[in-house]
Amino acid sequence: MGNCHLNRDTEQAILDQGFEIVQIDRESMGKALPIIRPTIRGIARKPENSE
Repeated sequence: MGNCHLNRDTEQAILDQGFEIVQIDRESMGKALPIIRPTIRGIARKPENSE
């Protein structure tokens, strides 16, 4: 897991960079170790009125 930050709030990091989340799916990787099971997957974009 090179340079992986398991305690990072990925969704908030995306929002903090000015993106808007269009779609987000929260899932669990069933066979993974418990600490890395929670995952998010989705679509984010810069708002149209951003510079």
